[in-house]
Amino acid sequence: MKRGIIKIVIAGVIVLAAAVAVTVTVQGRGRRQAEVTQGVEVLKKMESADVTQVESKIRQIEEEELTNDEEYPNRPLNMTGR
Repeated sequence: MKRGIIKIVIAGVIVLAAAVAVTVTVQGRGRRQAEVTQGVEVLKKMESADVTQVESKIRQIEEEELTNDEEYPNRPLNMTGR
């Protein structure tokens, strides 16, 4: 009689653990889907952004760095093409 009750209790615990595992998995998927959706929205905004101002600022900074680099005119030529 005790063995039958122990088996029922163990079976109940296994079923309960499986139910909890399924619930956690389903809830996690919903959160991950929301994060993916938000990420896609951010990427779409970044793709449509105008980057010409940023590119021109980068070009300006690079030119200033070259102008201020005393060694730039004396740099060795690239000889790897030979």
